Amino acid sequence: MELQSTREHNNPCGVYPLNLAPEEPDLQCLYAKFGESLPSLFVSESKDCSVEVLGPVAEGLSASSSNCTNQPNPTQSLLTAGVAKLRVDSPTTLKGLEDILQKELPKCSVRILLVHRSNSWSRMKITPEMFKSICTFDRITPRFLNVIIGLGRKTASMDENYMTCHHQLNPCLATDGTAMKHDDSVESSGQSTQHQYESLEICYNIRHFELNGRNLDDPWSCRQSAVHQKYSFIKGFSKWVIVQPPILFGESLKATGHGQTAHPMGLHLRYLAASATNWREYLNCLEQRLTILDQEVSFPKPLQEFDVDFSFSQQVHVVRRKLSHAHLILDNTLATIDSLRTLAVKVTQLIVPPDSVVESFQCKLQDLSGELRNLRQTSRKLLLQSEDINLMNNEILRLRSQNLMYDNGVKLAQLAQSDATEKKIMVMLANKTAEDSRTMRIATIVAMFYLPANLVMTFFGSNLVELKRTRAAHQENEDRTSMHIRHEIWVAVVTTLVVAFSTLLPAMYLDRRGKRGNNRISNSAALP
Repeated sequence: MELQSTREHNNPCGVYPLNLAPEEPDLQCLYAKFGESLPSLFVSESKDCSVEVLGPVAEGLSASSSNCTNQPNPTQSLLTAGVAKLRVDSPTTLKGLEDILQKELPKCSVRILLVHRSNSWSRMKITPEMFKSICTFDRITPRFLNVIIGLGRKTASMDENYMTCHHQLNPCLATDGTAMKHDDSVESSGQSTQHQYESLEICYNIRHFELNGRNLDDPWSCRQSAVHQKYSFIKGFSKWVIVQPPILFGESLKATGHGQTAHPMGLHLRYLAASATNWREYLNCLEQRLTILDQEVSFPKPLQEFDVDFSFSQQVHVVRRKLSHAHLILDNTLATIDSLRTLAVKVTQLIVPPDSVVESFQCKLQDLSGELRNLRQTSRKLLLQSEDINLMNNEILRLRSQNLMYDNGVKLAQLAQSDATEKKIMVMLANKTAEDSRTMRIATIVAMFYLPANLVMTFFGSNLVELKRTRAAHQENEDRTSMHIRHEIWVAVVTTLVVAFSTLLPAMYLDRRGKRGNNRISNSAALP
């Protein structure tokens, strides 16, 4: 049988992913989701692209490529063994990118493709066609799409906790597209048993913190970076795709001008170390904020001098949320490092590099893992400290509430005492009013007793009634007294009636109107 290297199958017109297995329905769903997310993942115009391709310089490749992974120079370090200088290209069109991807990579070389973003909530600065072309030429595993989907444009904080690490070993393929058996690959290719696999693929995402450069209360922003590496066991070259790399990682690549390492996974060390650079400063920043909050509640002083309220608990909550997020990221990063360590053991069994390279890689990976574990312990310690601060603040608020309840109780007792005094005064006033009312009732009864007599005397004392004394004709010595009522008395009667009705009618109207108003108020108060 003839070996069919996946690198030789370059068909940019094909639909990605070419190696999508029909028996894996979850990948079919993943690709469908990827297709729906294209407008939010990538820019639409080529002028907005920001892609850098770091590849080997054409001159002097033979000298550098002779020193491959299996035969490193013992005098060279893990990160510089067998290096080939890199040139930087910045294609902005699909044609320019395909011209670079079509170039055959020499043995033991490396090509790094960097895709940038404006910020953590923006699209990737690459068009969908260019990204599909990269995946098609390099035959990238569709599992990488699961990481890419989380790197699109956002309008709100979402999907902030997802981190994953996926790797797979791609077997050598026969001309009919089936995986070759171990004996067939050895017999047909003449290669050692290490070439039963054609390539290794690793993809994962890492979250890290960098200064945002904005004038905000929090100068740090959480960045997300995605990595994909494809290493060819047959030709020894590596192809990398890195989306939004850490600033230090990109600067170090351009400063050193190389990316080849003695260990096929050695560049992961530089990438992970660059992503972990700011962890110490970030946790120190959170620790300073906690220290300021702690000083507000931990210094001994009278209770009334503590200037804390519910907003203080909210500030502690914000810091705790950031610490919890940082702790989760550190846990997931350590899980990724453990996966890389396990995979490195498998790769070591396949390519059998010198022990010095293996030990150097494992030691550096162990050092990085130990540093991240220490940082995780620091975040856990800060979480405990923030919990203590929150408990102290809650205790202060509880004591303040108790004091407030006591003060309110004293004031209520004083109000009750004052109310009792007022009630006594009201009783006294009521008794006095009752006495006055009784006196007025007696006076009214007496007045009513004299009222008829007063009316009669007034009537007979008026000018309407006259008493005349007359002498009879046959009785000269006797006088008679007679009462004469004038004819004008009807004027007095009519005037009295008019005045009485003029007084009673308005009084009755006003009384009735007042009763209606009181009824309306009572009805409105009775409604629910």
